[in-house]
Amino acid sequence: MGVGRTLSRRLHRTRCDADRGIEAIVNADAMRLADLADRIEKSHCDSPREELARLDFMTENVARVHRDKKSHLTIVREAFVDQGDELESHVIKEEKILFPQKIELEEETQ
Repeated sequence: MGVGRTLSRRLHRTRCDADRGIEAIVNADAMRLADLADRIEKSHCDSPREELARLDFMTENVARVHRDKKSHLTIVREAFVDQGDELESHVIKEEKILFPQKIELEEETQ
């Protein structure tokens, strides 16, 4: 990937973060765990879920429409579903287990 393309993607990500009210650069060491967990959920959990839903729809349609002539698209679809399920499981574990435990630990030590 070229430098221009990498820079373009970084700028796009920064604009997307700004559009959602998320600062592009934060000092995580200075943040409370609850604030950091909230920022991570907003910037790294919500957007991927929306994107996964969009890509799920697209990969299903492409695989269904073209499966007779391009069988490899079914394999791509299956790989996408597997990876999407794994990502969703990871995000749920963070939101339901990891973040609450870390926040509780921080509150107990204050």
